[in-house]
Amino acid sequence: MEDRARTATDLDHGKVVERCFNRLKQFRDLATRYAKRAAYNRAEIITASIVLWLCTDLQNTA
Repeated sequence: MEDRARTATDLDHGKVVERCFNRLKQFRDLATRYAKRAAYNRAEIITASIVLWLCTDLQNTA
């Protein structure tokens, strides 16, 4: 029983991660990898993640 519960939980977490990547791909700079330097790319990922987090948080409170 534990293996099934763990597997279902892992699948749920995998779906969350997959949805997050799909949302991040909506940002054009990230999808095209326009930034040449790793620091710029990381900054874009962090900024996009914050924007998505704030939008999701606002939708949950409405």
